[in-house]
Amino acid sequence: NIKLVSSSIVLKIINVQKLDNVRKHKRYEVNLSGSFHKSDDMYEKYIIVNNVSQNGMCIITKDKLCRGDNIEISIKCSDGCFVSLECAVLWVTRTEGNYFCGLSITYMDYRSKAIYRSLIKKLQNKEQRITHKLQEGANILLKVKE
Repeated sequence: NIKLVSSSIVLKIINVQKLDNVRKHKRYEVNLSGSFHKSDDMYEKYIIVNNVSQNGMCIITKDKLCRGDNIEISIKCSDGCFVSLECAVLWVTRTEGNYFCGLSITYMDYRSKAIYRSLIKKLQNKEQRITHKLQEGANILLKVKE
């Protein structure tokens, strides 16, 4: 139900659906490339990793995946290292020919685990630096206004 009031749009919200956040770990936005294959398929399929957390990630692919699928993934990190992991598909949403998939990490070897944890740590540090800069900027604005 949209009404135009003096050159602006007013939206009337009729129903609000609240979703509980069931994630245990914070997600960090990334833009990494990689590939996946199902255990019974030899062919690699391209993915983009949209976000990561300590125990999961969201990927985008053109290839159909279904909830419950088990896949093997190889991700190229920004420093050129590769991470190999096994994941279970938790959810799938199709949008304009792409599949957005939420994954839970089920297995990583020791080397991949170390690289992946390093990636998460770098993302945490980056977020903390940005937050700190924003807080400093807010403090400066408050002092100027006083």
